[in-house]
Amino acid sequence: AHAGNVKFFYALLWPRLDRVLMLDTDVIVVADVRVLFVDGFADLERRGPDALFALCPQWPTYDAGKDNQLNAGVGLLHLERMRRVGWIVLARDAIRAWDGAGRTPKCCAHGDQSTFHFIRWLRPSSLVLLPRAWNRNKCHGYQGLRSADQQRGALVQQRQAALASGASLNTTRVGIVHLGCCKKCTRQKIGPVWAAEFDVIDRFAADGTSKTPSDVTS
Repeated sequence: AHAGNVKFFYALLWPRLDRVLMLDTDVIVVADVRVLFVDGFADLERRGPDALFALCPQWPTYDAGKDNQLNAGVGLLHLERMRRVGWIVLARDAIRAWDGAGRTPKCCAHGDQSTFHFIRWLRPSSLVLLPRAWNRNKCHGYQGLRSADQQRGALVQQRQAALASGASLNTTRVGIVHLGCCKKCTRQKIGPVWAAEFDVIDRFAADGTSKTPSDVTS
């Protein structure tokens, strides 16, 4: 969590940069991240000058009234806008407002992710939600799935939904896999639960081609 807090100083550390795509070190990139960068920042621009950052929701549905709703392992930061609004002061004010309102848990149970959420809670227009395809997290808890059977079921439902929409089984269903709390992950350790995700990665590695925006779904 302490290392993650450096994200709040990017706007000051890189004064000549206006936009940043941030990735945790424990991710496997499956689709072309240029799609995420171009489309994501285009969406930020469309939302107007108050839109400061874009993150994926932690859960299938986003609840603005609760903490632990965002995952900061993959994100877009509009540094120029952050500098303009006084980002560090805004973050501090958001933490104080959350704690002052008696919200729980108090700052910052989930590290930098909590602070991003508090800023969004204080200033709703600051956040743009990215499709969850760009941050498919390995942790059971992060997906709200507590068992291997639930994980398999979720993957089966996802595949069935893709087929029902007219997509083929070769369609890339993830943009970035986030290994999250899986320590020293190996294919054997992850096992069949995430076999479908790694099939996608293997196909991508085999053909060596980049996927188009239409290939990536949430």
